Amino acid sequence: MLNHNQNNNRTQHTPNRQRAKGSSILLLLICFFIIFAISAGFVIHNLNFNRSPSLPDQSQSDSPISTSAATLTTVDTNTPVFETPVPYTHTISFSKDTTLPLLGKVILLDPGHGGKDSGCIYTSGNQKYSESAINLTIAAKTKTALEAKGATVIMLRTDDSWISLYNRISLAHLICIQYADQMNINILSNNDEARLISELSASVEINSDTISSGGMGIMAGTGVGSEQDLLMNLEKNLTNVLYLSIHTNSNPYSSLHGAQVYFVTDESVISDEINMVKTDSQYRNNPDFPIRDGYYGRNGTRNQLLAQSLYDAIAGSAPQMKTNAEPVLSSNYAVLREHNLTGALIEVGYITNKMDRSFLTDNISIAQISSGIAEGCVNFFA
Repeated sequence: MLNHNQNNNRTQHTPNRQRAKGSSILLLLICFFIIFAISAGFVIHNLNFNRSPSLPDQSQSDSPISTSAATLTTVDTNTPVFETPVPYTHTISFSKDTTLPLLGKVILLDPGHGGKDSGCIYTSGNQKYSESAINLTIAAKTKTALEAKGATVIMLRTDDSWISLYNRISLAHLICIQYADQMNINILSNNDEARLISELSASVEINSDTISSGGMGIMAGTGVGSEQDLLMNLEKNLTNVLYLSIHTNSNPYSSLHGAQVYFVTDESVISDEINMVKTDSQYRNNPDFPIRDGYYGRNGTRNQLLAQSLYDAIAGSAPQMKTNAEPVLSSNYAVLREHNLTGALIEVGYITNKMDRSFLTDNISIAQISSGIAEGCVNFFA
């Protein structure tokens, strides 16, 4: 029966076989077209996916393409603006005057001392001279002079507040992270950046220079640890950012006068740290102060060049501040040692010298000194 029926069916439907064959060919063509369309779409998708990350497809704007912690929104092709600045920082803006010599340069300006730490004090008759007040006055004038030349200036102290050394350095590190994010200098991973921001913010909040308080944070100990090493490697790439610390000098020999500028090198730091550990047991035997190998990675030559440029320009703008001591020296100041920005500490004059005191409290001389510092930055970048 079965075989018979099959045969009967073949005979019975013979007149309709041509229509069935035509339908099959049409179906095959439709399937072929669908497979071709799917394949073509897959190829196009892969081409888009494999584009350079620097040229993202506008249709993929919903996808995160930035590896920085802050969210980037483009105002125009030249002005990136971040919606979420790093804690204790602000979005860094730049002058729009393209003719200015310090356009695009960022200066972290640190007026030394403040609050309960007045620095050097000199009393003459009824007049009391306070280093912290002099530093702030000169720094404020220097800010104006630098901005007139196009620099973006960030003051680390703007009033008579006490800010610890490691608070200042932590602020500098945070500002560098913010700057790197804005400039799309993606050296830190998201995880490293988030962790460093948290640790540096804690140091700012503690606001202390003592080891026991934890205020030194990742900067405790000799050399640099793995956390600080990440920041040092980031900051050596920020060649358009400077750190300038403003101070007033003091010496038992009142004949010493004039400006002096200090800088750090790997050697000046390491030799000082070795001597400190050797002579002071509070560091050698303190578990909160790890003794690490010296760090090699600072650009001492560049630091020295900045220091010399600053001194020469100050002496040129304010000849009365030419020193009878050593004009440019290497040393181991914490505000220069604990970051890897090109930096200098400027001792603008001696509070213990009568003539210097008169210059450091005279508006004309202050303007000349401030102008010299700004010109020194211009000469350094020239």
